[in-house]
Amino acid sequence: MVERLLAANANVNAAAANYDRRTALQAASATGHDAVVSLLLDKGAHVDTLGAQYGSALQAAVKGGHEKVTQTLLFRGAGAQFEHEQWINLLHAAAAGGHTRILRLLIDRGALPKSNPKNRNPC
Repeated sequence: MVERLLAANANVNAAAANYDRRTALQAASATGHDAVVSLLLDKGAHVDTLGAQYGSALQAAVKGGHEKVTQTLLFRGAGAQFEHEQWINLLHAAAAGGHTRILRLLIDRGALPKSNPKNRNPC
């Protein structure tokens, strides 16, 4: 289905019209569809577009525990220092979900822990 839409010149970076305004890349990342993530990136999807429930595609992949998608996004240039108002940063999101292998990936890419000055819930 994605290939057909892209072949029909669908805007690879269009946000959904519903309340969360997520892009196809964010949706594919949140659900762990690595092949779709790679296809969308190959067709020009912006790796660090912000919006939707998770903020970025990488945040969605990390929160969902999708290691392969996380690797793909990092390899394709996603920022490991991303922060979102709901989850302090990517390390907090990975730790909250118990995703230790993703934590290691993020640390290896330079993600740094930050304090929680507003005492927000990281999960």
